[in-house]
Amino acid sequence: MAKYKKAYAKKLIEYGEQGKTFSRFCADVGIHRSAGYKWIDRHPEFGEAKKMFDTSFLANLEDITMAVIRGEAQTNYGVLKLMLQSVSKDYRQNTLNGDVDDVEKKPTQLNITFTEAKKEEDE
Repeated sequence: MAKYKKAYAKKLIEYGEQGKTFSRFCADVGIHRSAGYKWIDRHPEFGEAKKMFDTSFLANLEDITMAVIRGEAQTNYGVLKLMLQSVSKDYRQNTLNGDVDDVEKKPTQLNITFTEAKKEEDE
């Protein structure tokens, strides 16, 4: 396992800004995700960086999702669905662990269905 370096906190924030996942960060620095979560508890600056990462990552995901909805971007809907469900799972886990203060602490379920919009032709 890689040894923690303070520079990883800045690197994690950059990953969130680039829309890369926490799993990608962990793989790139040579650790398992569970080790990354231990770093959050053991190194306060990394814990703060993870909060910033989450904010940036979710903002990027929202931008992508909205661009697809508006028809400004194309994507593989299966990949987008997987990313949204993954984020939902992490959010639920953090909520149940008490990391989110402003929501009721109960499990939620996210069901996502994509359908193709049909344009009406002029008569």
